[in-house]
Amino acid sequence: VRKTGLTIVPEAGTERLRRVINKHLSDEEIWEAARAAFSRGWRLLKLYFMVGLPTEKEEDLKGIVRIVEEILKIGVSILKVAPQINLSISSFIPKPHTPFQWEAMESPERLQEKISFLKKRLRKYPTVWFKDHPVATSVLEAVISRGDRRVGEVIRIAWEKGARFDSWSDTFNFELWKESFQEAGLDYRVYLAKIPLRAKLPWEHISSGFKKKALLQELRRAYREERTPSCSQRDCRFCQGCDFPHLVNKLNQETKRVSSELEKKSSFRRGLTREELIKKNSSSEVLGQEEIEKKSFHPGVLSQEKEEKKSSSLRALRQKELNKKSSVPLDLGREELREKNLSGADLSPEGIEKKARNNLIRYRFYFEKKGPARFLSHLDLINTIPRILRRAGVAVAFSQGYHPKMKLTFLPALPLGMTSRQEIFELQAKGPLEEKEVVSKLNKLSPPGIVFQEIRKVSPQQPSLNREIKAVLYSLEAAPLRRHLEQAKVFPGVEEGECAVLPEGQELIMKEVVNLLKNKKDKYSKRLDYSPSEDKIYFLYPVEKGSIGNPFRLLQQLFDWDQASFYLTREKVYFQD
Repeated sequence: VRKTGLTIVPEAGTERLRRVINKHLSDEEIWEAARAAFSRGWRLLKLYFMVGLPTEKEEDLKGIVRIVEEILKIGVSILKVAPQINLSISSFIPKPHTPFQWEAMESPERLQEKISFLKKRLRKYPTVWFKDHPVATSVLEAVISRGDRRVGEVIRIAWEKGARFDSWSDTFNFELWKESFQEAGLDYRVYLAKIPLRAKLPWEHISSGFKKKALLQELRRAYREERTPSCSQRDCRFCQGCDFPHLVNKLNQETKRVSSELEKKSSFRRGLTREELIKKNSSSEVLGQEEIEKKSFHPGVLSQEKEEKKSSSLRALRQKELNKKSSVPLDLGREELREKNLSGADLSPEGIEKKARNNLIRYRFYFEKKGPARFLSHLDLINTIPRILRRAGVAVAFSQGYHPKMKLTFLPALPLGMTSRQEIFELQAKGPLEEKEVVSKLNKLSPPGIVFQEIRKVSPQQPSLNREIKAVLYSLEAAPLRRHLEQAKVFPGVEEGECAVLPEGQELIMKEVVNLLKNKKDKYSKRLDYSPSEDKIYFLYPVEKGSIGNPFRLLQQLFDWDQASFYLTREKVYFQD
């Protein structure tokens, strides 16, 4: 396993506070986890804590500092260097449908004080990287999650004021939200206050499966620091959070018995489970629903003993049938096969990998990127395409290593906002593709603006996609360009203090623009043409060492206008002959 980072989530700085939130993790268990991680080669630990938890005291904050310092000591003793610790601190939010839903959220000022306290105490350790969730964002999250229907009006006002992408710290503006609350006649701090236990909750009409009585009991247990066992250790009928009677706790016998009784009383009759359907289709014995109910199994659960016996019989039957068809005994191991020389194939890991590579087929996928898809960045595109391929069920080869990824090759990045009538990516498929069928399926599953045109099979001897590109054809909308020229009344490219009168006539203007764009040193840039019928300028842009370059920059240098003034489209990609 690649040693990236190991995460430990104590959540609170002391065992007392961890008992309050039913997190029964001792300090010694944390030290032991750190020792195990460092002794096995990890150099980075991620620690997650919360501040503002119910009953939190200064000792609990000091406990966070103590845990970090102790882990640093353990790391130095094992690694001989200080380990890196990514310390993440977030503010506690008393969310609905939880035992602490009645509790108050601490004031933003107090939460910020606690975070500053931790930063000040841990600042002296250079390998401790501090990451805190903005308090203002947590406050807004609490208000929206705990608010009533009046908060909807606040959200509308904030949206009208320009609130967008508020989960991003660089676009979040808490002052704007405060103004929105004022305009709606609400004080946001009301929603952060403690709620009386008998009060009607704004979210009470929404059922999450947990009874209010159960949540109140858990709240009392929290303040008594009593442990709530897991479902495998107790009868979990009380909370009713599970979908009884149809969800069975197989680890708890009492819950299993009660669930069985509820099932018998229920008039609901379900079909076969997935496991039963698999056994039904793979077995010569066809079990109907009536036959299953006649047997002494718990509904939906085959007895473990009979299930294992049946699976063993099926495996033996399949093995016998396969042995009849093959002259090679299938129960021989790899070493025995080599010794008996029964297989001519190289069964070493290198041989198996080589065979898999030889079976791969190269394909190039051609598609358009237009409309809303123009605003997908290149990074977004290379994340979107694999999702489309997975949804379409295309068998794509993956890279080897710790983080396998689809083996895809894309054209150099298209400038953001530019339309492309011919985008291309290349992949290696594990087998032949039905090209028309795959194109049809991809278009059904693609987001708006991504339209697949065709798939072409590529010879293994052909150069890679980016090495084979020679030039790219672009089209430039002439109308916006002409409007700028006519407004300027000065032809671009003249020296300061000089003035040039625009030649009259549309075609003459475009001809002069084309002449200005030409670069005599490059044969591809000479291929410029103006199409009066389309009112577009077409020009080829050369590709050097696999880099297409940005045609917007060329136009900006020539005309000294911003990018929004030009309407460029990538029309076609030319490859080497």
